[in-house]
Amino acid sequence: MGGIEFAGGKLKEASITHWWYPNIGATNETGFAALPGGFRDDYGAFATYGFSGRWWSSIQENSTSAYCTEIKEFLGYAFGRTPTNKNNGLSVRCIKDN
Repeated sequence: MGGIEFAGGKLKEASITHWWYPNIGATNETGFAALPGGFRDDYGAFATYGFSGRWWSSIQENSTSAYCTEIKEFLGYAFGRTPTNKNNGLSVRCIKDN
């Protein structure tokens, strides 16, 4: 996808319907249509809705952390392999097996 500096934009919904302005680099070239669902912290508070999206990876760091990918509205980047406490609530993307 051209490196991490472009991957986020290629994954993001290409509008400001859900993302805060300016939603830099958003083209949705991949068809993923990433939305900025934010996250729920380990205290139950919701944060960054409209500003960023975070998705769980199936890869664990250890017994209390797993990796996630984060995309933000003001960057075209996709931040991957970020260790995150498993008590947090992040988005998931289901993939249907054929």
